[in-house]
Amino acid sequence: MMGGGPFILPTIYEKHLLFHILFGAKRMSETEDRWLSIREICEHLGVISDTVYKWIDKYAMPAHRMGRLWKFKKDEVDEWVKAGGARSLSNSDKKE
Repeated sequence: MMGGGPFILPTIYEKHLLFHILFGAKRMSETEDRWLSIREICEHLGVISDTVYKWIDKYAMPAHRMGRLWKFKKDEVDEWVKAGGARSLSNSDKKE
């Protein structure tokens, strides 16, 4: 060994933590603006997919069709919810 004591390799956890400290802010902003799948938007809103499809069809929920798939922008959906877009469905569902 050459002077200064033993060299200790970082653990995988420490490497992962360092990566997120150095690059986390950039990666977070990139992921926040990505397209969400039906499953992800359902998880985000806490509803089942049938509800989301109904909101798209009857209440103009912001969604984008890409081939056979529906994709969503989280910020668009959040604004729609804040504006009361989902509120009217719960009232009409009680009547059905």
